[in-house]
Amino acid sequence: MNAENARAASEKAREASEAKRAEAEAGRIKAESERSNAEKKRVSNEGTRTSAESARVQEHKAR
Repeated sequence: MNAENARAASEKAREASEAKRAEAEAGRIKAESERSNAEKKRVSNEGTRTSAESARVQEHKAR
């Protein structure tokens, strides 16, 4: 019975460890996604700003 209890405790600890690992991996994936989205937004904003600046230059040249 003692060996059986030890095996059960070991299995439970392994499962808990695996759950923590999976949770950490999910957090890493979420953080990477958030970084990617922030970078996409930054690039988009930069493009918008560049387009606006270009339009102002063209308007100035037209005068």
